[in-house]
Amino acid sequence: MDATTLRAMQTLAQEVWRLAPQTVNVDGTAGELAWSMGPPQDASDSTRKHRLWSDDSRVAAWGVIFPPTMVRVTADRMELSKAGLVWQVHPDRPELLGDILDWFTAETPGVARQTFVRSANADAIARIERRGYAHDAAAPWDLLNIRDLREIEKPSLPYGYRLTTMREVDDVSLRVAVHRAAWEPSGMTEEKYAAAMATWPYRAELDFVVVAPDGSLATSALGWYDEDNHAGEFEPVGTHPAHRRLGLARAVLLFGMQRFRDAGAEHAIIGCRGDAGYPAPKLVYESVGFRELSRDMPFVQT
Repeated sequence: MDATTLRAMQTLAQEVWRLAPQTVNVDGTAGELAWSMGPPQDASDSTRKHRLWSDDSRVAAWGVIFPPTMVRVTADRMELSKAGLVWQVHPDRPELLGDILDWFTAETPGVARQTFVRSANADAIARIERRGYAHDAAAPWDLLNIRDLREIEKPSLPYGYRLTTMREVDDVSLRVAVHRAAWEPSGMTEEKYAAAMATWPYRAELDFVVVAPDGSLATSALGWYDEDNHAGEFEPVGTHPAHRRLGLARAVLLFGMQRFRDAGAEHAIIGCRGDAGYPAPKLVYESVGFRELSRDMPFVQT
């Protein structure tokens, strides 16, 4: 995806956040788009498709299709996954969701389809259901969490660890190493992370890390600041397995929120799984004051 297209999608995300934040897709925030739709993360990114719908001089809607792939479901069985759709429409053009769904159907013939709708977006839920989609209550789903930045607890770390940012560290190899360890298996490379650093709205002073006693990086939390909406976002957050259960993720989030506030942010947001299948991140985020703003509802059309 080229930088112009990505920036147009992020501009719509900012506008939706300003007008109706509870309808912003977890995968469609300005920061999430920078991270997941900007520099390629793995080979599958080259197969995804995107389309924008314009209204006068602005982008009023966009969609991104992730085609189905073969996934292992048991030791001896592979299965075709559902085609996936991430989308966003401007609040005053809700009918464009129908055009996005038509495009999704045309581009994915003969396969099952999945998309997500914010639980607060009653109009979109009704439009999705009229197209034959049904809520899949058993599927994993995500939360978008928020907290204000008026009072922030002082972070604390074990002896020998310290908090800083990539403005000071200035070593992409160290940053990539902690990301790869935290998200093993990971396709992240120094070239890909350098591309992320060149993507709006990346700022090295908002790329938060914990330095371990040996000089390596133990934890990272990449911050994205939407100065138009005074909102800071964390995506992604991870800790090296050798340094887990020390409270480092909690400390780096508190540190990051302090820096967001210094930059002018009034709120911080972060996404995570909301279902019981992966509860640890949600518990950490709640421990530093994040609370649910909205949640995804997975819908499937078989």
